[in-house]
Amino acid sequence: MKRTIEFISNAIKYYINHRRITKLRKKGAQIGKNVVICKKCMFDNPQKLVIGDNVYIGNNFYSNCIGGLTIGSGTIISYNCTIMTYNHDYKEDLFMPYGLSNIYKEVIIKEHVWIGINVNIAGGVVIEENSVIGMGATVAKRITAGSIYAGGRILSEREDKIYKYDLLQIRGLYNPLHYIKFNKRIKKLKKRDTIRFDEIHGIYDNYDYLSLIYRWCENNNYEVDWKNEIIKKSQN
Repeated sequence: MKRTIEFISNAIKYYINHRRITKLRKKGAQIGKNVVICKKCMFDNPQKLVIGDNVYIGNNFYSNCIGGLTIGSGTIISYNCTIMTYNHDYKEDLFMPYGLSNIYKEVIIKEHVWIGINVNIAGGVVIEENSVIGMGATVAKRITAGSIYAGGRILSEREDKIYKYDLLQIRGLYNPLHYIKFNKRIKKLKKRDTIRFDEIHGIYDNYDYLSLIYRWCENNNYEVDWKNEIIKKSQN
């Protein structure tokens, strides 16, 4: 019963998310595969929005994308974040506190960036790949690759590492129709104690097979060995 409820809950979330993304694409946004955009997210001028694959954007996100906004693949953005791509011209001679014209500056967030809760990002900022932006930060300057930024400064650098997966490849929403198809096909291999990823991909050749492996193992008493890329029957 619990698994059925979880499946139905995911199906509802999946189709609501799919509808949000479809609306943005119709307005000109370029959005990749396996992207999750949560509720109460607003994108003004989405024709200037580009989002890669395996991206998560949390609740209450806002951006006016008129200056251009690019979010690279594998990036996770937590809730209550704001990204502005334009600003008022406060140097205007004739008016106070700012002038009538706007200044437009593109924001670029590169691959595999983690942005925490309540972060604000100003126009013209580039956040290089593999960086972490701590909760509550205001970012108004370029962040170098692999940096951990909080409290208005870079605290440390992340170690370079070789990775295999983006988080949303595994833990994102999954297409319920794909899961039914996947479950039917994997039954051919289910009697075995271990199954290789490439065998599974061979019978289910689709981009979301890693996410479906993860969910299927949860539901069928199997464990995932990500390092060796196999699934095996659980010992518990």
